[in-house]
Amino acid sequence: MCICLFLFNLIYMNLKSLLLLLAEYADIAGLAIILAVLIFSRDRKMLENKPYFLIYFGVFFATSLFASLIPDIFKFKSNNWIYDNIPILLCIILFFYFKKIFTTAGSKKITIVAFSLLLLFYTVNWNKSIDLYPNLEFYLIFAMFVIINSVLYFLQELMNIEVSVFSKGDFWFITSVLFYASSSTLFWMFFKEIYSKYPTHFNNEYLWPVCYNTILFTSCIIFTSAIFLKTRQSH
Repeated sequence: MCICLFLFNLIYMNLKSLLLLLAEYADIAGLAIILAVLIFSRDRKMLENKPYFLIYFGVFFATSLFASLIPDIFKFKSNNWIYDNIPILLCIILFFYFKKIFTTAGSKKITIVAFSLLLLFYTVNWNKSIDLYPNLEFYLIFAMFVIINSVLYFLQELMNIEVSVFSKGDFWFITSVLFYASSSTLFWMFFKEIYSKYPTHFNNEYLWPVCYNTILFTSCIIFTSAIFLKTRQSH
């Protein structure tokens, strides 16, 4: 009986450690998967804007990988400044992407105004916010920028339904980005509250990778699955 309990505890602890390790690098894994799928996919019709997808996920992968490696390899004070800069880097890419896919002058003007306000917010809050614990505000304005442009895109598609929206890579890309932006923002809203009020070992060490990285991994799988299924059907 004692041997069985010992083996059970040993398996449980090893399994727990493995799951936490997988969760810790789930964001890197998800981004690597979608990059590989994009690189090897040859469906030009669905992936008309493939260069933008590659740049977006490539920058996201590089910055996330760098942030993950800093605690183990590089001797910076923290990696918070990288997480604080990820939203603005992604917004710059998305700005040029949305400007390209929007077909009306009104939509283009709205995205220019939204991006200008985002840049202004970053400029005003840079010195007092950068390199502190990852800032909810930066992710909130990223989410707002994504939501505004996503709504404009969906309205554009509703007014010009010629081809099924589900067969368009743009639709699935924007859906995955919108899922990431909205879900991660909800997580951030509760993360600081939980982290500050309940500073347990799990909340301090594992809440971030288990929740945030899983959200990012799921958003990558959404886009990856769409590419895989649609390109498979086309063959």
